Amino acid sequence: MKPRVTSMGDDTDSISLSLVIPTFNRPHFLARLLRYLQDIKFRHEILVADSSFAGEAATNKRIVESASKSLNIVYRQHNPTTSLDAKMAETLRTSHAAYVGTCADDDFVVPHALESCARFLNANRDYEVAHGHSLFMFSVRVEQNKRSVTKGAVTPEVPMSRLWTIEHSQRTLESDDPLIRLREHLLDYRSTFYSVHRLPTLVRNLQMASKLTHDLFFGELLPDGLCAIQGKMKLIDLLYAIRPYHALDQTNVVADRLDLPGMLTSPDFSMKYSSLRNCLAEELAEKTSQPKAEARKALDELLTQYIVQYLQPKFGSKTHMQRNNKVMSRFHKIVRLAISMAENAASLHQLIAFIESPLDFAVCSYAFQSDVGYAPVRKILYGDPKGSRREDFQRVYDYAMRYPYGIHSKE
Repeated sequence: MKPRVTSMGDDTDSISLSLVIPTFNRPHFLARLLRYLQDIKFRHEILVADSSFAGEAATNKRIVESASKSLNIVYRQHNPTTSLDAKMAETLRTSHAAYVGTCADDDFVVPHALESCARFLNANRDYEVAHGHSLFMFSVRVEQNKRSVTKGAVTPEVPMSRLWTIEHSQRTLESDDPLIRLREHLLDYRSTFYSVHRLPTLVRNLQMASKLTHDLFFGELLPDGLCAIQGKMKLIDLLYAIRPYHALDQTNVVADRLDLPGMLTSPDFSMKYSSLRNCLAEELAEKTSQPKAEARKALDELLTQYIVQYLQPKFGSKTHMQRNNKVMSRFHKIVRLAISMAENAASLHQLIAFIESPLDFAVCSYAFQSDVGYAPVRKILYGDPKGSRREDFQRVYDYAMRYPYGIHSKE
């Protein structure tokens, strides 16, 4: 049975939807996001889940208080030691909405995409999560001496010809079998966190995760896995969110979360793994009526495949860092090929119009190969994108250029 596609009218007030924004020690980005939501006249409830230190929390309170004059916004302060799952669950318990979208404090969401996702979930009860296309916007810098390409911040000084996007969208998972959905999700993993969810289910999953672990890696994987078991997921063909890359606030938190080899050798890995496996197995057994022992065995096999795949590249048998080294070691071969075939390659890939030399093309076309797609910003703004994608992207692009480092108190 095909899912129902609902109308995309302007009846936004009838949609029971909230937007939750988790934030930590980044008032400048929270201020930028809220000013953007004010400018686009966002009409749904906004929940700010803040676990910042005292000074930043005080600034955030003032920012929210000022924004509350034109936004329906609720501020919830949490202890800085509170985990992401716990602060999200506690904040969302105050909402009476049926659906909730999530947005990082340095992202920009597109309101009509949120609303379309909520409408879709309302019309299709067997789906738990809906989302649209998410774009990561960055600048490209070719360092010929180092023979590498570097992704950089989006700032007004960077010409548009050097700005690119890469898509980081979630996927559609429509199997009626919960184990197949979970397998498809884990073996081509893309977090479902920044999506539109059914509020009661999301709160339950976050509460379960916060009780079992404060670890960022397992704290993301557990609620994601529960979602895949509980229902289907839909990717809707709309621009949902844009994240401009910025050089500020790139802490080691993400690096720690991605250090799976280190986690595998940590003393508490076995305990964390068992908690994750058992929780997912119980949910799977409940959904499929199979014995818990069989569910645990199936989860062990699947999670083993996930961990093995996580330690490999998306593009071969090396890690991402080793892949970058491979780019450097084979750079001279690529350049020779690209220079001799630049015109043919340009006609095939249509990239040469957005970069300045065959050398740039060689590195960009190799380094940014991806199964999720990449495109120059110029093509999105001046090409022929679908629907209102150009207008939505233009609005965010303007904000990224105007406030590349967020909005500080004097602005």
